[in-house]
Amino acid sequence: MILLLSLWGCSDDILQEGYTTEGSYYVVFETNPDPIPFKEFFDVTVGVYSDETQTSLLTDIDVIVDATMPAHQHGMNFVPTHEVTAEGFTVASGLEWFMTGSWEMAFYLTTPAGETETALFEMECCQ
Repeated sequence: MILLLSLWGCSDDILQEGYTTEGSYYVVFETNPDPIPFKEFFDVTVGVYSDETQTSLLTDIDVIVDATMPAHQHGMNFVPTHEVTAEGFTVASGLEWFMTGSWEMAFYLTTPAGETETALFEMECCQ
């Protein structure tokens, strides 16, 4: 986590992290702004690592970010755009939570060989 914070600079944003459901990759992300505002656009910056030591950012993994409300069986009203920074982080922009309640952030990681893994994080909207 120290490496990620130093690359992003000083930030009040809260990092969230964990392994993909398949266990091969460690995902670290933060939202901007944090907390996520209600009915306003926000960004998500994502780093993918081989494990929780976060010693090496994996820059050959494609990342797609999405969010759904499982209890309501729907997603967002907008599709976020994705770009990769010079350092290798993925930034998803244009996410918007238009309802309060439990959301699930989903990170779809695709390897150069075409294999996909998923990391899921439960989050609450909005404080």
